[in-house]
Order: sequence, then structure tokens, then C-alpha cells
Amino acid sequence: MKSRINILKVTALLPLIGIMLMMGRSHLRAKSGDVYRIQISGYDPRDLIHGHYLSYRFNIVTSTSSDGHHSQRNYCFTKHAKGHDVTLVDKNQSKNCDAWLSQRKLKGPHKYLIPEAQALELERVLRQRESSVDLIIHANQTYTVGELYLDGLPWREALLSE
Repeated sequence: MKSRINILKVTALLPLIGIMLMMGRSHLRAKSGDVYRIQISGYDPRDLIHGHYLSYRFNIVTSTSSDGHHSQRNYCFTKHAKGHDVTLVDKNQSKNCDAWLSQRKLKGPHKYLIPEAQALELERVLRQRESSVDLIIHANQTYTVGELYLDGLPWREALLSE
């Protein structure tokens, strides 16, 4: 009988352990990688926020190939003493970059989760201030979006200063 109770306890704990491992992995992933601050703008300027999400696009200038068609190119991120540069390069030139992502991966729209209680205030402030996000690029050419900034301040601090 006691062994059955122990089996039930272990069985009940397994999902919790799995959830904790997934949360730890997600947190570790969000903190590992090269961080680049990228300017953003609202995807639909008339309606920036939908429920719990800010819809945005990255403000990275795209170029076209010489024949006028968009080519399959990569964004090349290069760090230097004053910050970083982002250029659009052919795929075979990506090895010279500190980090790179496929041009297709950064096409919009993207979503940033925000508390719905602060949505109206945040939408008002977003229209008045320059906004950016931390783009965390991982070694396997995937990315995570970090903090949202308004005029260089984390968005929560920016709302408090209003």
C-alpha cells in the first residue's frame, strides 16, 4: 500500500518537475546570446495594441539586389566600441558577422506581451517616444526578444516618469 502511495506522489510530481525544467530552459535561453538594441515601430499605427500584445515591426532598412528583386539575404550584426551595425549581406558573407539572422525571420508583424491594464497608457506613450527592443541572437541563428524600451528607458520606468 505504501509503495502505491509513493508511486502516486512521484507521478503527481513529474508534471511539476517538467514545467520547472521548461521554465528554467526558457529563462536560460532568454539570457544567452548576443544582445542588439533594434528600433521598432507599430505595425498598424492606427491600432498599436491588441489586447495583451503590442504589434510591431523592426526598423531595419532592407535593400534589393541589382535586378530589383528581393534576394535571400541575411542581416549581419557587427559589434564595435560605439554599439553595433546591421547590414544586409549575401548568405555566403554571413561568416564575417558577430551574429546573423535570415532576412525572412525578421519580417513583421511581431508581438510583444504587455499587461492589458497598462495598454492604453503604453499606446499613448509609444506614439510620442522612440521605441526599441533588445534582440537576443542565439548561436543557432534563432532569436528572442528582450526588454521594450521607450527613449532608452525600460518601458515600465518610462511609464512611471510620465
